[in-house]
Amino acid sequence: MREDFRRYLDGESPEGIAQDLTARSIPTAKGKPWPPENVRHVLSSLWPASGSTGA
Repeated sequence: MREDFRRYLDGESPEGIAQDLTARSIPTAKGKPWPPENVRHVLSSLWPASGSTGA
């Protein structure tokens, strides 16, 4: 997902990333195609400021 996170930061949409993962036959952990909502969820959980205050 690091590559996908970088692509998202570079402006690519979760929809585009999901389509690319599916086209490259890279399934989710459950072996299914990537819906954009799952890409959005994973990207938001990787976001450095996702609610952590660092305290």
